[in-house]
Amino acid sequence: MTIVHYCGYYFQNGIKNRLKNVLYFTTLNDREDRRDDEAFYFGLLCCAAPNKDVRCLAMKLLYEVVSKNEGYVNRLIIEYERIFDFYIQEAIIYVLSQIKKDNGKILDFYNKIIETQDNLTAKSIRRISTYFGNPYSYIKWNRKNLLVMVDGIVKIIHCVLCVHIPILLKTSQTIL
Repeated sequence: MTIVHYCGYYFQNGIKNRLKNVLYFTTLNDREDRRDDEAFYFGLLCCAAPNKDVRCLAMKLLYEVVSKNEGYVNRLIIEYERIFDFYIQEAIIYVLSQIKKDNGKILDFYNKIIETQDNLTAKSIRRISTYFGNPYSYIKWNRKNLLVMVDGIVKIIHCVLCVHIPILLKTSQTIL
């Protein structure tokens, strides 16, 4: 193994250990000076890690912070709209789906992303529909049909390959 691999390994373990320490401190400490803001943003940013262990610890930390303070639900929703990282958005959907049911802010947020997001994963769609109370309700959602878009692209490619290229070839042969 190279030095770079060792450095990445030790760096990753350092982040895991820091997440464990902050998580332990957050879950056991009920004082006002728990440093929830630090834990919230550290967990949120660690959700973008490519390592699944780090992401799971970060989601657990986010859940602990959000479940103890209702004000962080709004922050998660705001951060979802500001941050375009796939893993962070998935983590936000997961954490919000674990918070108590029938929260109006979360329901409004989920309804909004159902209508506007085109790149929700199957896991996120399932979590959202389960939060609504029916795990199979996603079947009836009015979502954009991406197959129609793909069909249109195939027709354009077919037109270019079968119609325009032969015409260009005939034109180029007559010029030569």
